[in-house]
Amino acid sequence: MSRFDKKPTEPNLKAFNLTDQDVINVKSHIKDKEYGVGCSIASLIIPVALCFVSITILSAFPVACAGGDGSIILTIAGIVSFIFMVSIINSSQAKVKVPEEKVIAYTNFTKAQDQFSSDLYSYNKLQEDHWFSMSGHEFEHEFGKLLENDGYSVTYTQGSGDGGIDLVARKNGRETIIQCKAWKNPVGPAPLRELQGVRSPEQDAWMVGLGGFTNGAIEFAKQKHIQTISYQQVAETVERQLSKHDMKRSIDSGGNLII
Repeated sequence: MSRFDKKPTEPNLKAFNLTDQDVINVKSHIKDKEYGVGCSIASLIIPVALCFVSITILSAFPVACAGGDGSIILTIAGIVSFIFMVSIINSSQAKVKVPEEKVIAYTNFTKAQDQFSSDLYSYNKLQEDHWFSMSGHEFEHEFGKLLENDGYSVTYTQGSGDGGIDLVARKNGRETIIQCKAWKNPVGPAPLRELQGVRSPEQDAWMVGLGGFTNGAIEFAKQKHIQTISYQQVAETVERQLSKHDMKRSIDSGGNLII
C-alpha cells in the first residue's frame, strides 16, 4: 500500500498546543526580532556616518572650524549619535513577549503545514479525477513534465501543423514523437495511423490515451511498434517519481537517511 493512497490530514493548532492568539503573538515576536536586527545594524552605521561627515566638514573648512568650533561640531555629532542609538535600541526591543516553547511549537507547526501541502499535492496527482478533468492541452504539458522528470528533453509542438504530434522527446540520442489523448473513452486505430504517417524511420512513437485503447488500436500499435501508454502507466510513473523525490527529501546533507 502506498502512503499516497490515503488523503493526508491537515495539521491543526491544538495538536501543537497552540491557539490562534499564540500564532498572532509568535508572528509579531518574529517580526519584532527581524526589525531589531535591522535597527542594530542601523545603530552602528548611522553614528559612524555622522562622525565621518563631521570630520569631513572639519577637513574642508579648517579655518572656519578653528577656535573651538570644531570641538562643538564633534560634540553635537556625538550627542545626536547617542540619542539616535538609544531611540533605535528602544524601538527594536520585542514588543510581544512569547515563551520559547511557543516559538518552537509554531516552527514545528509550519513545517507540518509544508509537509501537508506537499503530501496533498502528491495525493491529488495520483487521483484519476486529477487527470481525467484536464483539457487536452493541459494533459500534454503534464505528461511532458513527467518526461522531463525522467531526464527527457521535451519540445511542445502546440498543435499547429504537427500532423498529430503533441510532444517530441529526446534522450540518449533517441527521438520520440508523442500524441496525447485525454479521452475517457478508448483510443481507436485512427489516431495511431495518423501518428505513424508523420513518423520518420529513425523515430520512436508513443500514443498516450488515458481511457485506454481498443483492440484494433492495440493490434495496429504492435504491428507498427508504437508504444501505447494508458492511465495506469501514467499513474505508476507519477508514483515512482513522487517516491523517488520523497526519498531524496528524506536524506539529510550528510547523506544519512532520516526515518
